[in-house]
Parts: sequence; structure tokens; C-alpha cells
Amino acid sequence: MLRAAASFSVNQDITLESVTLPISEGSPEPRLRVRLAEDAGGAPGLTLEVLSENEGVWPTIANPFSTTTTLASTVKPDLLQGVTYWLVTEPTELCALDSGGSRDYRWFHNTTGDLVTVRQQTSVDQLPEDPWPGSEATGSLAFRVEGATSEPNAVPSLSSWGLVLLAALLLAALSAVRRSRV
Repeated sequence: MLRAAASFSVNQDITLESVTLPISEGSPEPRLRVRLAEDAGGAPGLTLEVLSENEGVWPTIANPFSTTTTLASTVKPDLLQGVTYWLVTEPTELCALDSGGSRDYRWFHNTTGDLVTVRQQTSVDQLPEDPWPGSEATGSLAFRVEGATSEPNAVPSLSSWGLVLLAALLLAALSAVRRSRV
């Protein structure tokens, strides 16, 4: 069983909207979890959101592979500028050796050669579990994190205030004209 993780940070505060990954799954039944986690000393820590678990959303393994899958965030956590986060992919179930099946998935590399901090953990007869062993490395795992920035409170511009003042003056003048006719 293999689980993998890639770290990232955002260059401005955002609310997570989605994560796009080039992952394929070769299992007869979907048994893959993708989650967003906090950083815990250079490794994935507390889960912020499970983006996908045992869903049949992953295409089958192909060569060449050029498909991406977008996972929408339902929790919409706030991601803060400069803080490290992790995308984690991990199997959710062991496969019996006599079943003939496997829990095979592949997280493909980016084509730009950009490197990110990655972690991998392999286990044979049990699901991988925290804490992550070993040290971090670099790799070119591909992913895209998309989010929305929060808009600052809109402050009316001087021209907006001018229009409000003009409208108030016109209403006052109209009211004065009506009173003088009565």
C-alpha cells in the first residue's frame, strides 16, 4: 500500500474552492481517499477536509495519461498566505492477497518540472498510518489548488458619495417646491 503527499502554500489568503489532480486508479472498486491536511513539522497533520473518499471519479490507468479530475471543496477552509498545507492520497482498504485485485493508483507528475516537497509511505500488510516515517523529499507531483479571495468591505468612492448628495439635494428641492405650491 502506498500513500503520497505533496505540500504547498498559497501566495494570498484564499477560501478553498477546488483541487485538480491527475490521478488514475486501477482498483476494481474505488478505495482512494484524497484529503487536505495541515502541516505538522514537515509532514501531513490534522485533516482539514476529505475531498474524496472511495468515489468512482478517477479514470483508469492509461499511457499516456492526460486526464485531470477536479474535486470541489464542500468545507471551504480558509488557506492562509505562507502557511504550508498538504494534499494526501491514500488507500482506504487493504486488498486480500488471494483476491487477485490490487489497490493501485497513480498520481502523475507535472510537465513543467516544478518541484514540491513530497512524502511517501509504503506498507505491505496494513494501511499506512500517522505519523509519517522518514524524511521529506522533492518531486514533481502535479496538482492545482483554486480558491476565492475575500473582497474587502466596499467603501463608496467620492463620486458615489457625490451622487448620493446630489440625489438628497434634488429630493429636498423637490419637497420644497411641493410645499410652496400648497
